[in-house]
Amino acid sequence: MMHWAPDNSAGPGPLGEKPAPAAARRDQEATLYLIAFKNGTILAALGYWVERDTLHYITQQGTINKASLSLIDRELSERLNRERNVGFDLGKVN
Repeated sequence: MMHWAPDNSAGPGPLGEKPAPAAARRDQEATLYLIAFKNGTILAALGYWVERDTLHYITQQGTINKASLSLIDRELSERLNRERNVGFDLGKVN
């Protein structure tokens, strides 16, 4: 299962178009998933997916990284995302 934020990189609209209100612009911003590691590091990711025991995630710079699920603080990651109303599911613990 893959999770990612929508691509909003189409750029600005045609000339003469009024800029969107601040609230509308915020709605168009990419969803960020917070990933908490057991060493205390918290990273923001544009998307993520799990393959076997590995978490793959896309950084804000567009780089794909991976980490063993054993390094992830699942409880904190889920709580941080839930508090922001962002769905985050790493699947069942093996």
